[in-house]
Amino acid sequence: MRADTAPLLQLEGISKSFPGVRALNDVDFEVLPGEVHILLGENGAGKSTLIKIISGAYSADSGIIRISGNPVHIASPTDAIRLGISTIYQEFNLAPHLSVLENLLLGHERVSDVLGKMDWSRMKDDSLALLRQLDIDDINPNCLVRDLSVAQQRLVEIAKALSVDAKVVIMDEPTACLTRSEIERLFRVIKLLVGRGIGIIYISHRLEEAFEIGSRVTILRDGAKVTTLPMADMTRDDLITLMVGRAVAKESSALDSVVGEELLRADKLSTRDRLQGVSFAVHSGEIVGLAGLLGSGRSEVLKAIFGVDPILSGSVRIDGSHRAIRNPHDAIMAGVGLLTEDRKGSGLALSLPVKENISLASLDVLAPRGVIRLGEETSVAKRMVERLRIRTPGLRQKVVFLSGGNQQKVVFAKWLCRDCRLLLLDEPTKGVDVGAKQEVYGLIREFARSGGGAILVSSELSELADLCHRVIILRDGSVVRQIDRHEISEHTILEALVS
Repeated sequence: MRADTAPLLQLEGISKSFPGVRALNDVDFEVLPGEVHILLGENGAGKSTLIKIISGAYSADSGIIRISGNPVHIASPTDAIRLGISTIYQEFNLAPHLSVLENLLLGHERVSDVLGKMDWSRMKDDSLALLRQLDIDDINPNCLVRDLSVAQQRLVEIAKALSVDAKVVIMDEPTACLTRSEIERLFRVIKLLVGRGIGIIYISHRLEEAFEIGSRVTILRDGAKVTTLPMADMTRDDLITLMVGRAVAKESSALDSVVGEELLRADKLSTRDRLQGVSFAVHSGEIVGLAGLLGSGRSEVLKAIFGVDPILSGSVRIDGSHRAIRNPHDAIMAGVGLLTEDRKGSGLALSLPVKENISLASLDVLAPRGVIRLGEETSVAKRMVERLRIRTPGLRQKVVFLSGGNQQKVVFAKWLCRDCRLLLLDEPTKGVDVGAKQEVYGLIREFARSGGGAILVSSELSELADLCHRVIILRDGSVVRQIDRHEISEHTILEALVS
């Protein structure tokens, strides 16, 4: 990539407003051939709005978009694809019930005659050629997409982008739910694309990825462009300060909490699909980490404790009593709360306001006779919003319109409102920006200091190392090692995962 290379894509003075919100304000942005241009900003900074304008999902209120120097009008995703812009969203955009080759060539199928008969032989050859361009030789074009791993599905999406001759590829959180080895494979594919002159717009909350593959970085804050700089000139602290507008100080460790009585004991837990004799304990004031590669059974431990997955054998003891937990209601009544990995799908009622989401797990308390005490509900919700510093225009704001970090705080508020003593945290900072991450860490630490206990599942080793008193290593549904506080580090956790 040379400094005098003409941009593939240029945005000049892009602005966009929604009712009551100015999402973008006079933003300039460009992508050069053969570069990975990192786009960073806190949740709500305007990243999603910008890429939706580039991809044709939104139209800008003002500004100019140029492709190879020529002004263009992008009124729909079809326009963007025609102009050589392809978008790979965090949520998969594949048809799972169709084969790989059908997904790759969807919308531009090959036909063998005027009657439109599908030329399956040619389509297979073309799909194999697309996969080989990316050095992908372990995916059968005839395989159904739903039978592929998450990493393989991500590679299919990239191959699909090539099928429409994309010159600019937008990748929104492409490494979500991938293991380290899968991420490395994805990065090798990205480097192949860059080597062919394709420009990549790359969005991720994992700053280490920006340094690993980024050429330049553009930072947005409150809908405005802060700066564009070479990644080589940046440090992690520089990026954080530019993103949040201030230096973010790390909180003191959770380890100043006092570890007390036993809150939970899991004894030889086994489930139908994954767990095989898992045993461990959690005490008040303690944060216990669960680490393992994809498929190790981390999330399944939380689901078993919370009553989502039936326990075939073994037992769960809460506060010293053998309390049968047959379903989530039993778990909630026992003082257990679960922050699911998919907060939008199973942690929140997105169409409901902040107030109703906060009170959702406490309706038996707020409505003992079936009628909600509205004044008390409002008072409790207001107190939680202030305590957790949830940024919302009001209690009646629908949760779907909050940023990812504030949505996660609402989930925390729901369980704190319930006075849970044990929190099960499944990837609590997934999709949350660096500033909001520190706030989530603060909530977890404060919960432990107040005498609560937590089980933390995280794919980020630094998160486990910084927050946990102990880390339990899982493999194939079994506990293979426990790392105690004095030996916890990212290195020891990684070593235990791969050994």
